[in-house]
Amino acid sequence: MGFKDSKSMRILKEYGIKPFMSHCLHKSIKSLNRRSIFVLLQFYPKIVLNKNQFKTFKLAYKHFEENYRNIIAISPSFFIKNLKKHIAWLESQSFKNRYGGVGYVADIHAKNSTQHFIA
Repeated sequence: MGFKDSKSMRILKEYGIKPFMSHCLHKSIKSLNRRSIFVLLQFYPKIVLNKNQFKTFKLAYKHFEENYRNIIAISPSFFIKNLKKHIAWLESQSFKNRYGGVGYVADIHAKNSTQHFIA
């Protein structure tokens, strides 16, 4: 099997550039150090998420940045495998019914953080 017959080329031909880049990124990330976490957070979500999902990710990341970085530091493969599922859950009706949506949870988190500093 040559390069033309490889899975990567088949993905590029059948699905286009975004899925191809996502596949290559999945394939190439074996281990990350702390500096590469920033790179992963900058580029990976833009590649695999659609426009609406990316907005949800940015809102969640804005308020839970440290948690996301810790998840990636502990297990980059877990973050990569579950990012789309996580964003789909944040956008789901059951999450919105239970917690009021990402914006509401982010506001509560921000209020608790400022109250913690004031007290």
